[in-house]
Amino acid sequence: MSSSLKPESSIQDEKSTSFYISIPSNRRNISQVESFLKSIPQFNTLSEAMYYNVLIALTEAVNNAIIHGNKLDETKNAEVTAIISSTTLKLLVRDYGIGFNPDAVPDPRNEENLLREGGRGVFLIMSLIPNSRYTRMDVGMLLEMNIPLT
Repeated sequence: MSSSLKPESSIQDEKSTSFYISIPSNRRNISQVESFLKSIPQFNTLSEAMYYNVLIALTEAVNNAIIHGNKLDETKNAEVTAIISSTTLKLLVRDYGIGFNPDAVPDPRNEENLLREGGRGVFLIMSLIPNSRYTRMDVGMLLEMNIPLT
């Protein structure tokens, strides 16, 4: 199964435009995140620092959705929607796993977690894009990241 990239507006009105990609849950597909972001004209107008913050945060979010949310089950996709208004780039990442409590994820800065192999994704996302939140869905999780364009 291949990903579905819709760089043309799938949702458009006078106030916002939307882009969507559905990524099968295989680690090799994480590389699609950057080309998806680059297809969004407003992403390319961000400052260099914000450009890389968004790229890292979204890559980590899709990585988490594929590996931890969907458990590498290629019958489940990680879905990314970008909604652009005149002032905000909103990124939504959806998985179809069992969900989790983001507040229960151990702080990777604590001494007992410093040498752990994983466990930094949620911390990175929240640090790089402070206006982010996780919502438990009926199935899976939805991460919403809001990035100001002004």
